[in-house]
Amino acid sequence: MLRLDLVKKIKKPLEGFRLDDLKRWNQGFTRRNPQNLQLLETGNGYVSKTVTSNDNKFVWGIPGYEITLNQNVVQNPGW
Repeated sequence: MLRLDLVKKIKKPLEGFRLDDLKRWNQGFTRRNPQNLQLLETGNGYVSKTVTSNDNKFVWGIPGYEITLNQNVVQNPGW
């Protein structure tokens, strides 16, 4: 029996659903070490980063125009 997360990781790489899947399955992530540090900004949060599944930035912010159009919409916490 195959796990759905493993199947999606193998069959659908680079299709843009990974962060959505991690949130849905209540999993965070840790960025791997880069192959070439010369191409990256250095500093806290650039080279290494760990995000837990309950982090505020793991949810997309609601665009400002959506909030302007509908006064009942409230921005996601942390945005």
